[in-house]
Amino acid sequence: MTDMTPEEVLAIDCTGLTYAFAEGLESALDGVDLQLKKGDRCLVVGANGGTFSQAVRPVGRSLVP
Repeated sequence: MTDMTPEEVLAIDCTGLTYAFAEGLESALDGVDLQLKKGDRCLVVGANGGTFSQAVRPVGRSLVP
């Protein structure tokens, strides 16, 4: 265990995240690395109707309260 302040603790830590909407389809996410500390904000930009909620679903599934 490390001595980290609450500001240094990562709320989300993804390394090499790859995701496709269905088996056999091209990856929508490929090799994504993301580290966010509690209180950080992240803006994801894409085309309208780009199924953002489906693209970030794998991250939400891996979160443990």
